[in-house]
Amino acid sequence: GSIGSAYSLEKLNEFKITHIICAAESPHMKFEDHFQYLRCNLLDDPLQCDQDYLINNIFPLCNSYISNAILTNQCNSSSNQEEAYEITSTSPPNNRVFIHCYMGCSRSACICCAYLMFTYGMSVMEALDTIRIERPMAQPNSAFMSTLYKYYDKLKNVTTTASGTGVTTSSKS
Repeated sequence: GSIGSAYSLEKLNEFKITHIICAAESPHMKFEDHFQYLRCNLLDDPLQCDQDYLINNIFPLCNSYISNAILTNQCNSSSNQEEAYEITSTSPPNNRVFIHCYMGCSRSACICCAYLMFTYGMSVMEALDTIRIERPMAQPNSAFMSTLYKYYDKLKNVTTTASGTGVTTSSKS
């Protein structure tokens, strides 16, 4: 979603949001007393996209945050976002995660795609098409799209290795 939705307490409450991922570099996290936040300082600039950092740090961090939020009733991050999240409840989950940047088109869509690919084994386009059902303007920039394809290849290699073959299918030397 967009910064406008992230700054509307009425909208966030209407959709029963409990956790927020801010995928932009500088907006104020307006309702820190109401929601749990995770900030990912991403620039929406294809020339400044660090693919390896996204794949090895940001995607796993966001995937973990989203999974822990929706699978538990509480997801408390420590002050160090690199540390694991503490699960504090075993009650049925009621949490919802809102992911936003400024326009709600590129950075937030990239994070959503990565989560859907990781969690449900979707391809890049399957994930993006799923997002576009609710957010038709979703379109990660060219560098984010390239990163998502690289991430998809990595996920496929991990799945192939984990399936018992012991060998990845990567054709790189």
